[in-house]
Amino acid sequence: MRTLQKNLVGVVITTANGKIDALNARFSAMVGSRATLGIDLCALRPAEDRERLLAIKSQLASDNFSGALSHCIWRGETRLIAKNGAVVQVAEAIHALRGADGGIARFVHFLQDTRCTG
Repeated sequence: MRTLQKNLVGVVITTANGKIDALNARFSAMVGSRATLGIDLCALRPAEDRERLLAIKSQLASDNFSGALSHCIWRGETRLIAKNGAVVQVAEAIHALRGADGGIARFVHFLQDTRCTG
């Protein structure tokens, strides 16, 4: 858990059905107190983005990605609703983690705010 908290990007671990299971301080700083354990990560995204992200996760869970873990990765641009209510563009990588039964057990999301802050 210590490594999760030291990360410079937002990290969120969700259950297979999208509920937040763990998150780091960087992600909390991006979205504020709305990020709590047990809520659906989609609730922190603009409504128009939710269906697309559910489709991505469904694709990661499909038989097309049933091989090595390295094939269970998606990378791209997504959006979050920041703590001030603004919609923020983020670079995101979603990793599907399989359980002992071969099914998706968790998703790990790595999110980097792409706004210039310098």
